[in-house]
Amino acid sequence: RFALLLSEKRPFFLESSDLLASDTDALYTRSVTDPRVGLRASWRDERLTGTGLLLRDKGGGLTPIPGAYGTGLALQPANDALISRAQTRIGALTLGGIVGGRSYHDDSGTRLGDNLMGGADGQWLVTENLRLKAQALGSRTTALDDGSGVLRRGGAVRGAMAYLGLYGRTEHSETDFSVQELTQGFRNDVGFVAQTGVRKLVAKQNAQWYELGAVNQLNLYLNAERTEERASGLTVLQRWTPGVWLAASRNTQLILEIVPDEKSRVQGAAPLLDSHYVHLWGQTTPAQWAPLVEAWFDTGRLVDVLAGTTGRVVPGCRFGFDIQTRLLPWLELQPRLESVVLDNPVEGRYREIAAQLLSVVHLSARQTLRLILQRHSFGRPGIDKQAETAQSLTYAWRRSTSNVLYLGATRGDTGLPATPNRSTEVYAKWQFDIGEVLR
Repeated sequence: RFALLLSEKRPFFLESSDLLASDTDALYTRSVTDPRVGLRASWRDERLTGTGLLLRDKGGGLTPIPGAYGTGLALQPANDALISRAQTRIGALTLGGIVGGRSYHDDSGTRLGDNLMGGADGQWLVTENLRLKAQALGSRTTALDDGSGVLRRGGAVRGAMAYLGLYGRTEHSETDFSVQELTQGFRNDVGFVAQTGVRKLVAKQNAQWYELGAVNQLNLYLNAERTEERASGLTVLQRWTPGVWLAASRNTQLILEIVPDEKSRVQGAAPLLDSHYVHLWGQTTPAQWAPLVEAWFDTGRLVDVLAGTTGRVVPGCRFGFDIQTRLLPWLELQPRLESVVLDNPVEGRYREIAAQLLSVVHLSARQTLRLILQRHSFGRPGIDKQAETAQSLTYAWRRSTSNVLYLGATRGDTGLPATPNRSTEVYAKWQFDIGEVLR
């Protein structure tokens, strides 16, 4: 129902990424799909920090169109993007400003509208253990979804977002409370905004203990949240989650959560759906050849949001694993699997599987060969299932950390198995530091 937040891994965007971070994900570099030209500047001193990115993005991804009950998607045209943030410290007070936006155009250069965003944020260190956080943003959008998933220029739509949070910490406890208001017209195409037209309240309380025998740290916590539609006051999501987290040797971490009462709506006219489930998650480092093993499992009564027009609560489970291995000194393998199974007695069982295999062959200290295989499928029996596959092979030669040559090829299939859409790309990329080349 809602867009997914993905972690950034591209080196150009990871530099000074801490300067872009905020509690509301107001700036999100993963929204940049295919940058052709980029310029970045960063500044740090004792009182002032700031960073700015100016980019020409080929586009080709998806632009989220947020709403109260789900995230719509529109095809992302080519665009020029600005992402910038600056902060200054005045004693216990930190003040900042955010400016960003996109100007969309087609292949002929015809403008398709803009999305502009700006605002301010601040933090006040009330005491050594208590911090007050706030952020306010406004937006103006003329690149509007025409109803078919295509952005076209239209009349300006304005919106706003406000966030207020209080965070406190002692040696054995953490308290986090926040409220956020998002108007229906707010859109931020350089940030991560999956939901608008809502009011969100989140409260988290955590109690901590240390060095309990084999357990290095033990946390007992209670999280509660409520999201309601601003116009009607209807509940969109409401839940409370008690849980326990512990850490032990060998990088071992375990989480057990019980969600006894989660109420949600698929759309405004739909009834509240009452789900409940148990969540398990764990990770560890079992051996030198397996530096990280991670697994998770949810089971209980889950919401099938695609059932009918109002959704349905059905028995189901979510599970997956991610294993990093170094079976040989020159070979890395990382298989990953995620799956959802919903036993819907009316529409039929829904099954979704996402699998990936990442393999890296170290040809030498400077040369690597990376292969990525991906497959994603979903659907129900008797209904055409959607499937996507992707393969990527990349050779990399590293003269240094900032001087790297890449040669590679990718291939992908999307759509129905009987009539897939295929795409193939061959590419060469040279990343270098001008100062190093001149030296």
